[in-house]
Amino acid sequence: MNNATRIPEEADALHIAPPQLSRTSLAICLLILLGIFAFLNPIWEAREMSAWNENIWWSYIPIPFLVLIFLRIEGKLAFSALVLDSMKLTFIKFVITIVAANLLWEYWGTPGTGEPLSSLAIETGEPTFEPREAPLPTAPDRTRIANVSGVIVDQADNPIPNALVWIAAGLEQHIYPPPIEPLQLKNAGDGYRPVSSVVQTWQRLELSSGDRALHTAVMTNAAGERLFNYPVLPDGERALMFRRSRGLTRLTCSVHGESEYPAELVVTDNPFHASSDAEGYFSFEDVPAVDLLLRVLASDGRKQEGRLQLSPGETSSIRIALD
Repeated sequence: MNNATRIPEEADALHIAPPQLSRTSLAICLLILLGIFAFLNPIWEAREMSAWNENIWWSYIPIPFLVLIFLRIEGKLAFSALVLDSMKLTFIKFVITIVAANLLWEYWGTPGTGEPLSSLAIETGEPTFEPREAPLPTAPDRTRIANVSGVIVDQADNPIPNALVWIAAGLEQHIYPPPIEPLQLKNAGDGYRPVSSVVQTWQRLELSSGDRALHTAVMTNAAGERLFNYPVLPDGERALMFRRSRGLTRLTCSVHGESEYPAELVVTDNPFHASSDAEGYFSFEDVPAVDLLLRVLASDGRKQEGRLQLSPGETSSIRIALD
């Protein structure tokens, strides 16, 4: 009799289900994960693959921690439950996000490949592959404008021609309309050309391959920090624009490395830039009468800067000597 009674009891013990999260807790965890995926870099704005990768990784990392918290709340804390519910959430989230991503990519096109972007970077001026309208320009105060006249020389007072000069600081409070024509840089196997150029914020920058080979556009700032790394395909062009000044940057190709000569690109927020003539002279007209910082890049790579205080209605002169 005892044996007969024991057998059903043992059979029932074999069918006891392991602890697991309730459907409500599972749904809450899933909503949190999907929220991270959708809003870390808003998926309706994140057109770079780096932003998608950031969303994906950060939406997977919290899974075991969320499961652990909710198992503790429900009093079901067990290693088997932690493993099984984590796997379950991972699978469900993977299915939902892969379907959502492919639907969005079908509508917008596959995003580009870049360096990690955060939602903050989107607001603070990283380059965008989604051309947008420039902000409305500010009207200049015609009673407070001046002219600039300058000359670029070396330490022996010899003029330096073809030096690139631009106003690097002092005009941040002014918004200027961007040039209508895009700046075009082409890589034909020897690096991006022109070797030195200027692009204004909100101006369209077009990158293309001139030898029908795959190139990349790797941009670094003056501190050597990488701003982006995007593929430039053999067919078609890559277009982008900047939302804020980045100063002097360098553009290289990671595919061909040192076999290609780097290009210097100045990203500025104003239209005041010029190349010095054969006598080293340059000039700017109708500049707001404020304190300015000018920077110079010579064709041989030498750099220098100079400061100038403008007075309304006058022409201020500056002489910048390169080392």
